[in-house]
Amino acid sequence: MQKNRYYTILLVLIGLVGCKEQDLLIYDTEVSGSNIYFLEPLEQRKDIVRDVSFGYAGASVRDSIIQIPIGISGVPVDKDRTYRVETTEETSMELGVHYEFVDENPKIRANRVTDTLRIRLFRAADIAESKVFLGLHLVANENFGVTLPFSYVNSQRYYSVLKFGISSDDIAGIPFIWTATTNPTNLRTTTINYLGAYSKKKVELMIDVLGIDPQLIYTPPLTGNFNQDYLPIWSSYMKYWLGKEKAEGRIYYDENNVVIAMGRYAS
Repeated sequence: MQKNRYYTILLVLIGLVGCKEQDLLIYDTEVSGSNIYFLEPLEQRKDIVRDVSFGYAGASVRDSIIQIPIGISGVPVDKDRTYRVETTEETSMELGVHYEFVDENPKIRANRVTDTLRIRLFRAADIAESKVFLGLHLVANENFGVTLPFSYVNSQRYYSVLKFGISSDDIAGIPFIWTATTNPTNLRTTTINYLGAYSKKKVELMIDVLGIDPQLIYTPPLTGNFNQDYLPIWSSYMKYWLGKEKAEGRIYYDENNVVIAMGRYAS
């Protein structure tokens, strides 16, 4: 009986600006076996580094799961197949401190040609000061080869389909409501009068307790003014909530070990 040959053709479409793939990567799975690769670099035609910041999240957010699409060449089979992923030399994240693999043995599940690698990032204390990096690299094992090492655009710019990067930090700028002097006039002064002096921990706590959309206080409106009516409402509830927590023995401190409090206009 004539053998069926299965080919995986990885084709990057012609871009609108005239940048096109110069070569087609064609693999005969009878010869090279099934190969594994990261989907995003192939689809976006570039090396991928996904940036994750905890800086704009509430205080209760302590971790985040990152989902990374994985693809394989060839046809699906009726059993799970594990694959191997290692970290690169550029990695500064520490396993168990900054990240962990959600699945102990990552795999392509039965009857699939795509699946997901899941990485849990932790909100470690040191990422409040500097960004850390995790470089992932797919390597061959008994189930998958890695003969799809890279592709190129215009014969010049190479990108790897075997590598994927993640950067993580807990850094945020000061919300504009604590710095702006216009839109409306004296917004900074009004904010301090109601919410008190800025601190990162205070903002994180407010986001958690009040359910504030971070964009509301970090991104100035494109048109019109920030609605100052929020400030007395936020400060009043936070003053009540902090007082209730204190009465029950829970006191909240900012990053300078100062008790978190609202401003003088909070009622």
